[in-house]
Amino acid sequence: LDLAPKVLAEVRSVALPAEPRDAWARVTCPTLVAHGSETTVVGRRVSALLAQVLPDSRLEVLAGLGHMAPVIRARRFLELVDRFLGA
Repeated sequence: LDLAPKVLAEVRSVALPAEPRDAWARVTCPTLVAHGSETTVVGRRVSALLAQVLPDSRLEVLAGLGHMAPVIRARRFLELVDRFLGA
């Protein structure tokens, strides 16, 4: 399985964002920003920046989980989403 195109697209999306930072500030809906505590440095940084810029956001860190938390620990991740949607 050749993952190079997918990885390159993800790197480009972080390094060369399609939207300027202030475009994110215009998002008006409540937004959950989440990452695992063991995710990549880039993942943590992107989450922190989004949580700063989005006007109605909540940043959640899933202790002990990494980059693939929504897939590997789907139940735990979905419980977080359920709580957020129920709030």
